[in-house]
Amino acid sequence: MFCFYRENQEEIMQTPEYKVIVVGESMTGKSTFVHNMFYNRKRRGNPRCTIGVDVVAVDFHGPGEKKRANFWDCAGNPLFAGLGESYWEGATHALIFGVSHRTQYRYYLNRLPEIVRRKVILDYDQDNNNIQELKQEIYDFLE
Repeated sequence: MFCFYRENQEEIMQTPEYKVIVVGESMTGKSTFVHNMFYNRKRRGNPRCTIGVDVVAVDFHGPGEKKRANFWDCAGNPLFAGLGESYWEGATHALIFGVSHRTQYRYYLNRLPEIVRRKVILDYDQDNNNIQELKQEIYDFLE
């Protein structure tokens, strides 16, 4: 049996991964946002309610390194919440969706663990065509 070893073996870099929970009221654009990030294009058709949670991995490329966000798209309707706050365990980041004239999104600001980095998205424009700009914003958020 032979074992080969190179002295100048380069260190293998692994893509950093982040657990990003996507929370907020029902019908505020959470699933559409995740769809736009994953497919890199606008979602067509009528939105549907998420049951429990949908998990989607999206790679982001920026000036530095590649980053992977594992989006946990949580149901906004309490009837479909499934395990609810148990989905939040291990989260590093949170995208909180809401509507500016209502204050329900503040519930999540108060309930999330202190270590979770937060970003509030109010009145998400589901018709926004500039997905690349939005992806850059999320890339910068993942620090």
